Amino acid sequence: KLLGEAVASTRGLSLPAAKIETNMVIFRVSPELGTSVNFVSRLAEHGIGALPFGPQLVRLVTHLDVSQAQILQACEVLKKLGASN
Repeated sequence: KLLGEAVASTRGLSLPAAKIETNMVIFRVSPELGTSVNFVSRLAEHGIGALPFGPQLVRLVTHLDVSQAQILQACEVLKKLGASN
């Protein structure tokens, strides 16, 4: 839910679904921020693994080995990447 909230509050990113009910967050990247492949590449530069899920869609998945601190760090990176363009 934290990742979903970060996406929803970041310029250039949006959630196709109104609610996050699983450990997966799929979000749309505005063309002004590039393609999903571009955005995933920039996330990787910050140590965040994600997958392109279509030309403008990105998929993030959390699991038991991901701490809340790591999720909060990912939220900050998402906001930075959206706000920096």
